[in-house]
Amino acid sequence: MFGVKFRPGAFYPFLESPLCGLIGSSVGIGEVFGAEGEALEGAILSLEDEGEMVELAEAFLRGRLPERDDNVEVINRVVDLIVTDREITRVDEAASRLKLSKRTLQRLFSRYVGVSPKWVIRRCRLQEAADRLADGEATD
Repeated sequence: MFGVKFRPGAFYPFLESPLCGLIGSSVGIGEVFGAEGEALEGAILSLEDEGEMVELAEAFLRGRLPERDDNVEVINRVVDLIVTDREITRVDEAASRLKLSKRTLQRLFSRYVGVSPKWVIRRCRLQEAADRLADGEATD
């Protein structure tokens, strides 16, 4: 098995279709990249060395880099803010800090991430709480 992890929003420019439509489903590489994607899958899975697998996948994706999409940077600024600022517990807090409307964030996340910014905030805060508990910290 081999997987590629993209930063939030970074896969959308390759797919050019809202990621919210992928929730709960599986899409083969051939559906995104056609026969070349299927050939890549076969080539990667025939290799034993993980480093070679990574090089092959990186070369494939770099050769197909879409045009720069400023919305991907916006998404990553939002996610970075959510991760680093534990005080953010609501979408409007993140939106106001970045001078965006709440609705704009919701649309961007639906299209580029596939889940809502609220879902990302909840997941992040839940993960923080679990980490604190695992570290033995007293948590309310």
